Amino acid sequence: MSKIFLCVGEISIYLFIFFKKKTKMTEQKPTGLIAIDAEYTGPDDKNNKVISVGIVSMTTTGEDIMGTRISFKLPGLDNFSHASVKKYWQDNGFSANAFDEFWKNNLGPLKFIQTETTAEDKLVSVFLETDEAAFAKRVRQIYDDHINRFEVVTGLTDTCIVDGYCLNNLLLTHDEIPWHYKKGHNYISYENVDSFLRGVLQMGIDDTWSVFDAKQTAELYPLMADVPFLSCIDHLPEVDACNTAFKYIAGHKLGFKLAFNNRVAASSV
Repeated sequence: MSKIFLCVGEISIYLFIFFKKKTKMTEQKPTGLIAIDAEYTGPDDKNNKVISVGIVSMTTTGEDIMGTRISFKLPGLDNFSHASVKKYWQDNGFSANAFDEFWKNNLGPLKFIQTETTAEDKLVSVFLETDEAAFAKRVRQIYDDHINRFEVVTGLTDTCIVDGYCLNNLLLTHDEIPWHYKKGHNYISYENVDSFLRGVLQMGIDDTWSVFDAKQTAELYPLMADVPFLSCIDHLPEVDACNTAFKYIAGHKLGFKLAFNNRVAASSV
């Protein structure tokens, strides 16, 4: 009888050790954020192209940052003067509104994402593809690499409807899995960060950027200063994606702060 109890005791110890190790293994992957930003020749699929995708992932506390820019080299676009780019847009039937409202004022970032293959920071990897199918495959592959860093991930974007539509059009056209799924058909929840700030926190359109003024940044997220590529050229997709992630973190902290202050104010009435 004592041998049976000893055997059962040993089995219990082994099971305890096994499940403890298994729990530790699953706990090694943190909860993360993945932010995506896309640049395109126009916001619809009529003749327009996604030309660059920025993906940035980090922990929910804004640490362990990894960024990637994947770009598609538009064939024949080698001169980035205003006149040449405008003619290229017209010849290829790209969105005239997108050029007039955005790209004509951002020819520097356009040239950068269309020609630069060197990362501006050690936290960023850069890929420039000359074939659209290879571009779509690379986007999906890098996206999965970012997702797989975490046990649970929340997706972030600043314009979910437009970016999601353009990315899905690119991916589905080339038989890749849609952006809001990861392999294994697990759905990824995406949050539109600007909508959160304007809706939940009731900030005005201009006020959403107040999260990033010097005082707020120092109070809400001081480690932003430790991300060198954030000071790079505006409208690089990985920079915009990283800003979106930090805006989400800062917005939540600000939201909790406002909720606490409102609760204190209400209790004192």
